[in-house]
Amino acid sequence: LWNGSLAEDEICWQNFVMFCEDAPSTALFETFISSEEELKNACSIFQRFVECMSNSFKECGVESIEVLKQRYPKLRRLIDTTKEICQQDSELHRKYVENSVCLKELMEDITNEHHCLHYTIEAFDQIEHAYRNKNPEDDYYGPSYQLYRCLFPSLLLNCVTSKIIDKCGLEAKDTSLEIAVKLGRLENECIPSVRNDTVEQLEILASISEKENYVKELLQRS
Repeated sequence: LWNGSLAEDEICWQNFVMFCEDAPSTALFETFISSEEELKNACSIFQRFVECMSNSFKECGVESIEVLKQRYPKLRRLIDTTKEICQQDSELHRKYVENSVCLKELMEDITNEHHCLHYTIEAFDQIEHAYRNKNPEDDYYGPSYQLYRCLFPSLLLNCVTSKIIDKCGLEAKDTSLEIAVKLGRLENECIPSVRNDTVEQLEILASISEKENYVKELLQRS
C-alpha cells in the first residue's frame, strides 16, 4: 500500500511539472522584490501555481490543496508563508514591503562579493579543527557529520543576518528571520539532536569574534 501511494504521488508530481510551468517565485525569499508592483505580479504567479497544482493533484484523487499540504510540510510552509506575504492587510506584508528594496540590494551585494561565503568557510574550518582536536576518535562520517551539516548553513545565515542589520536595520533582520522560521529554514540540515551543539559552537565563535549569534533563536524554534 505504501509503495503504491508513493508511485501514485510520483505520477501526480510528473503531471504537475508537465502542466504547471509557472514555478513559485523564489524571488520573494531569495532576492526579494523591489516594488509593490513586482510583489503583486509575483503573488499572481504564485496563485496560478497553487491553482494549477490543486487541479493537477485532483486528477489523482487528492481532494484539496489542504490535503496535499498535510502530506508535504515544506510545501505547506511555502504556500502559507507566501499567502501571508501577499495578503495586503497582514503585518508580514507591511514589513516585507517596507524592507524589500534594501534587502534586495543587500542580497545582490552579498552574491557578488562572496564575503559571507568566504567568512563561513573560514569559520567552519576553525570550528572543525577545534572539534577534531577535542574528539580525535570521531571521523567525518561519525557523530560529527550531522553537526557539520547543520553548522555550515547556520554560519552562512548568521553572516547574512549580520549584514542585514548593518545595511537595513533591526526590523529588516526580524522580518528576514521571521520568514526563515515560517519556511522552516535549517530544519532539514539541522536535526534536533545537533541543534544545541550547533548553538554552543556558534556561541563560542561569537565570543571570540565579538559577533552576535543571530540564528540561535532560529535553531531553537525550528
